[in-house]
Amino acid sequence: MPRTLYLIHVFTHATRSWIDDELKGLGFTSMQFTVLSLIRDHPGITSADLSRRFYVSPQTMGNTIFNLEDNGLLSKRADDRNRRFMRLQLTTKGGELVAQGDATVSRIENELFGRLSPEDVETMHESIAAMLARLRGARQSGERVTESIGKD
Repeated sequence: MPRTLYLIHVFTHATRSWIDDELKGLGFTSMQFTVLSLIRDHPGITSADLSRRFYVSPQTMGNTIFNLEDNGLLSKRADDRNRRFMRLQLTTKGGELVAQGDATVSRIENELFGRLSPEDVETMHESIAAMLARLRGARQSGERVTESIGKD
């Protein structure tokens, strides 16, 4: 029987490829879509915050941010307290494209998970979220792991 991490790895790459193919028509990749989604959900997040979340170097995330800004999908503004920090936010165009991407990804999720019961999908979601929290070191004394996911 293959290792669970191997199955997760293969699943991740297969779904990322599928999502990339579907998002190509919108003009961005799954990575760019995910970055834009996080900026939508966390307006004012910094490039450094994003690089930590994605486990990539600041330079790699900087290149991604540059391309998204160059395409008019996000804008940067200096932090009010520390002008060196650049806060990111979606432009109107970026918000519209993320909404279209959300519809695409929802369709793919429905195809992938449509035969599972809602309870099984919820259990899978909670399990993956808990594993991510552990990987991020987000578990705090007395706090449920799934409650800490969006806090870092």
